[in-house]
Amino acid sequence: MNESMLLTSAFVLGLFSAPHCLGMCGGLVSAMGLKDQNKSVWLRLAGVLNYNFGRLFSYAMLGLLAGFLGMTFQHVLPGGGDVLRLMAGGLLVLMGFYIGGWWLALRHLEQAVYGLWTRTQAFFGKVGGRGGNGSKLLGGMLWGCLPCGLVYSALSMAMTQQTPWHGALFMVTFGMGTLPVMTGAGLLSTSFGSWIRKKSVKTGAGVMMICYGIWTVAGVFGMDHSEHHGSGGHHEHAGHSM
Repeated sequence: MNESMLLTSAFVLGLFSAPHCLGMCGGLVSAMGLKDQNKSVWLRLAGVLNYNFGRLFSYAMLGLLAGFLGMTFQHVLPGGGDVLRLMAGGLLVLMGFYIGGWWLALRHLEQAVYGLWTRTQAFFGKVGGRGGNGSKLLGGMLWGCLPCGLVYSALSMAMTQQTPWHGALFMVTFGMGTLPVMTGAGLLSTSFGSWIRKKSVKTGAGVMMICYGIWTVAGVFGMDHSEHHGSGGHHEHAGHSM
């Protein structure tokens, strides 16, 4: 997969995550908009973006770490890259079922760290609610570290990248895909949240997430096939030369 296609897929993955994002963080996002509701729309937008820039910074750092761990794993274990891609594709399929509401297996992963999530959420509210731009940026960084099954799925994709920097870039692009929803929810509050939680929206996002996961898994076998085909062609050409 070339880099432009990979980054496009990361952005689309962020877009597909909308129902889950608001399901997990809808209360926090609405609170962002309510705190600045008496300000002009531009000041409210600046405040919401500050939160989100902090979140993207955390995603970049997590992607850098995931990319480093993935690169190390691929160097230590032959075929490790394919193992990571299969794991990433499987998590994306599970996330698609979760978003669509058809099978909630991935919820167990989030519930395992639910206590940490609630404590971090409360701390995020205290820090981000102080009002200053620096506090909002720091609050957004904490927000980016909240336990989330969708972020875990994106990080599993970041682990398959060639370098840690590519892992960070993947996560930032994924975060950019979530910006329209998170920014819109922060400004429009409950009306936007009600629309994005509609069954039809969840169904569409779930189906697309499952397709993306299947495509990721299929890419592993497609890559292997092309490599074997190329290898076979090389030997055949060599034999003909002899």
